[in-house]
Amino acid sequence: MAGSEIYLLDWKILTASMQDMDRGFQIFYPYRHVRKITMFGSARLPPDSPEYQIKISTSETAIFGKFIHKNAILG
Repeated sequence: MAGSEIYLLDWKILTASMQDMDRGFQIFYPYRHVRKITMFGSARLPPDSPEYQIKISTSETAIFGKFIHKNAILG
């Protein structure tokens, strides 16, 4: 692979990342004065797994802790 091709790929990745960030800023703009949290994890966890239950518990704690309203998360 030539150096210029790598350079072009880097710019494509950077551009896509910036577009994702811009979209995120647009989505969360109405909630800019509301505290927020981010949780990362697999959406493929079965509901009966301990990890899934921890995510549910943490989400409920965040909602009741007034970090962000559940309708803002769901959409």
